[in-house]
Amino acid sequence: LCMAGAINHFPLIYSDTADYLGGAFGHYIPIDRPVFYGIFMRIVSLQTSLWLVIFVQGLLISYLLFETFGIFYEGNKRNFLFILSVGILAVCTGLSENVSLLLPDIFTPIGLLCFVNLLLNNKLRPWQKVFMSFTLIFCMLFHFSNMLVMFSLLMLLWAYWLIRRLRKRTFPLHTNMLILCSALTLSI
Repeated sequence: LCMAGAINHFPLIYSDTADYLGGAFGHYIPIDRPVFYGIFMRIVSLQTSLWLVIFVQGLLISYLLFETFGIFYEGNKRNFLFILSVGILAVCTGLSENVSLLLPDIFTPIGLLCFVNLLLNNKLRPWQKVFMSFTLIFCMLFHFSNMLVMFSLLMLLWAYWLIRRLRKRTFPLHTNMLILCSALTLSI
């Protein structure tokens, strides 16, 4: 998933990257950007290489995709379809560019995958739920729009829950996990 950075011989940058790098290594807080992605870059890079940042971004998205495939498939079928889909996504979509870009934009799909897994993946162990919960919180801290996206998604799910409840039908998701996702989103 870091293929675009490898082809470029350096992680991809954009004009906004300078603000995040300044927040990470220039010891100043950007005026119109959250400081948390800069802190993430400083910690993950070990103050030695920005390659570590895109490597961790790629690892996160890969892990979450793997767990998402676990909702639908098991065993070797899951492994094969995961590897096939990551290959197709890396070559045929902009995923590799987004993973290789030193911007917090990749944390929108990471947050959505955490959200989906918390709601739908019954096979998650407790430590995985904790990891995904913290990752979801960090995703919302890294980019201002992620809070709005998660809040809007929650409002749609709660409206669906209410409609199902009024019609005396069962809700297909675990209400406890919906409450957890709501608490995580509103904690920010």
